[in-house]
Amino acid sequence: MSRPELDRLTAALRTLDRQRPRINPGRPSTIAFPAQVLLTVLHQRLGPGFEPLAVLFATSRTTAYRTTRSTAELLNRHDTGIAPAPTPPAALRLLRARVLAFDTKAADKIKPTS
Repeated sequence: MSRPELDRLTAALRTLDRQRPRINPGRPSTIAFPAQVLLTVLHQRLGPGFEPLAVLFATSRTTAYRTTRSTAELLNRHDTGIAPAPTPPAALRLLRARVLAFDTKAADKIKPTS
């Protein structure tokens, strides 16, 4: 997905997000909306777990999980599917190494890439 395509998708999803009813909205997200879309696209396309995404986006696993659920709902409403990558890119190995360097307990939480 090119940067302009991602920008158009983000704008369309932001419009859908603003149309959602807000009953007890809670605290605002700690992640900016464009980053929420990118986090979800990465999760759906590359399949990393929530721990590496949390480290990459400087947030918690719970926030990464909730973000992907909320944004995936918007993607469904927009009729946009993100196909998984046929093979995981080598960059995932680098991401795993970065997560392990950041959090020594992460080895118990993330799966190695093939």
